[in-house]
Amino acid sequence: MHSNSGKAFLFAVILLLALVLCVGALADPVFAVDKKEIQHGEPLKITYDLSAFTFDHAELLPFARWNAGATNGATYRLPVIPLSTVPKGTYTFTDTNIGESIYLGIQLYDANGWYLDYLFFSGDDGEVYLTDSWNAPASVPSFQSVTPSATRVSAGTPISANFIISGGNAAYTEIHTYWSVYDDEGFQLSSNWESWGTSSTGTATLYAPSKGGTHYLSALVRCADGWEYTLEDTNHGIEVQGDTTSDPLTLQLTFKDVNDNILDWTQDEAIPGQPIFMSWVLHGGYAAYHGYLNLRPISGDTSFGYMSRSGAIGTLNFWVNENASPVILEVECDDNHGNTISQQITIPVAPPLQMTAAFQQSNAKPGDTVTVNWNITGGLAPYDVQVDWTFDEGCMRKTDQSTVFSLSQGSDSYTVPLSATSLEAHLTVRDQSGATRDEYLYVNIQ
Repeated sequence: MHSNSGKAFLFAVILLLALVLCVGALADPVFAVDKKEIQHGEPLKITYDLSAFTFDHAELLPFARWNAGATNGATYRLPVIPLSTVPKGTYTFTDTNIGESIYLGIQLYDANGWYLDYLFFSGDDGEVYLTDSWNAPASVPSFQSVTPSATRVSAGTPISANFIISGGNAAYTEIHTYWSVYDDEGFQLSSNWESWGTSSTGTATLYAPSKGGTHYLSALVRCADGWEYTLEDTNHGIEVQGDTTSDPLTLQLTFKDVNDNILDWTQDEAIPGQPIFMSWVLHGGYAAYHGYLNLRPISGDTSFGYMSRSGAIGTLNFWVNENASPVILEVECDDNHGNTISQQITIPVAPPLQMTAAFQQSNAKPGDTVTVNWNITGGLAPYDVQVDWTFDEGCMRKTDQSTVFSLSQGSDSYTVPLSATSLEAHLTVRDQSGATRDEYLYVNIQ
């Protein structure tokens, strides 16, 4: 009896595991190519199935590669290809004229065109090898010299190296340096990037290396001819002795308005066009930190880039568009050991400032009294409303009366001058965030 129950239970567990594995397998994207080896210029048929993902449209991101996997490997970004909005389909790829291999990926977007996810072709399925010869660049960038600050330091001690990069067939458009160290399984752990613009010389610093092992200076060099080169100097490594211990990685975000008031997004709203001041504090983990911020939809700076010091503290100012409600804020950070922390925050957005205004009458005679009414909504109350009355008298245009009100709903009256041939009321509203709206109204003078 017990034996049969045990067998039944074991069978149920095996069935459940098989179901989970099956569902997991179905959830993975499907990428396939019709050939693994082609010649330059030969078309490549790609089949994809993205049914497991929620998205509006997708793009195929192809890369030509040269010396793939080597310390001096190079990548060329081929033109992006829009795919059908249907999650399943095929595409014939023909841009196979350069490189030693083609690597493929797919990027997903929502209906507003905002990036959702990037999917590499899994394993070797996305790497297609070009078997015939081609004219590789005659010269490639490399480290001409690397002068490290030391050969051996204790964990937590800053390390640096002076470097000079030279070579290549085209001018440099972008240079980034970083430090690489490998774990026991040969996995490359990278430090924060330092950006040098187009300068091929500098001093790259890692302020608080926490992972034991030999650190090598590395660089990403983008050239004007479209090729990107990955460099690694394996001749001048700096040995970091021991690992430092650390508290768990934590991220604290604070938001304030222009008046230095702390904003609580469970009860406050972002005012369109009004700056929001965000500050972040990272604690724990292992320096150096990387940070990425995405705010959609947004107007202004959308990224605080890379953070380079332990206990990183920084600020970012942004503002939201009038049509954005709500705004999704995504912040993700990782440390030098690959630990990650992320936050996603929904920021409600107040309705934009709006004003409606109208005359009580559309026609008037000189000497009549006319009245304009207004109603203001949205924005940040209280409001200031200025009403300017302007009339034409022959060839002269005169502003006869200007009054300021502090009413969201109100009216103002004016007596038409006896000599007036036309009459205009100009209403301007300003809210506490500085946003303004204007209305120009006209009365027919009979």
